[in-house]
Amino acid sequence: MLRDALEDLQAKRYDAVHGKTIPTVFAAYVLIWEKAWQRHSHRLPDGAQHLNRSVKAALSEALGSVVMAKDEPDTAAEPFADYDPTWNENAQVYLDYCLGWLNRWHDEPTDKAIMTFDEWLHRRDERYRKAMDGTDTLLGAIVNKVSPPDPQRRSA
Repeated sequence: MLRDALEDLQAKRYDAVHGKTIPTVFAAYVLIWEKAWQRHSHRLPDGAQHLNRSVKAALSEALGSVVMAKDEPDTAAEPFADYDPTWNENAQVYLDYCLGWLNRWHDEPTDKAIMTFDEWLHRRDERYRKAMDGTDTLLGAIVNKVSPPDPQRRSA
């Protein structure tokens, strides 16, 4: 099933980042995800048909070309990309977002769309910018590790 394959891929992403697996093993999990996608993607709504591309985009930003093993078999043995904490976190959080969406859609298939990785990145970046410039006060408080402004105290 798609959720199981994506959960396994997320676990192997963690292993890859922490030096607990090698590229060829990770590439095998990508192929398992690809096969699950081929078998089950027709059940997903049109707004989720990009999910395979988006998952691979997120993973390739974090781990490199090994993610493209199905399309380019020679990449399966290439080393992982150098660790980048930002891209690793992006992949982790986006895959968690995808898993959450798949779980919700499975239980009640009313949510007909999921953001592409690029849309998700744009929204995350937009939210981060708002936090940094103070227009999103709750997130700004978290990012800047300060208390949210007191709504009773408005500056003139």
